Amino acid sequence: MACNISPIFFLLSLSCVMAQDALNKVYAKTINPGFCFSVLRSDRRSATVDYTGLGYIAIDLATSSITSTYDKLMVLDTVTRNPGFKEHLGFCIQEYECCRFL
Repeated sequence: MACNISPIFFLLSLSCVMAQDALNKVYAKTINPGFCFSVLRSDRRSATVDYTGLGYIAIDLATSSITSTYDKLMVLDTVTRNPGFKEHLGFCIQEYECCRFL
């Protein structure tokens, strides 16, 4: 019995294998491969991307994290009454505000 796999399925499978190989090479070169793996794999696009795609995913994830942290800092700034803490929050808010638009 001959195996009848469609060419599209074969190419998609090959693409996934190549993407996984690219991911493994990236993870191996990081300081914390486990963290890198879990962060990049949290985005479903990572299953079928090349190195450039991984870069875009990393930028998207970093931007999301920066925005989330900035939003939390802003909430803390509005509810805190401690002047010393408020001063430190102000510094963090300035730093994150600059990063949000890079």
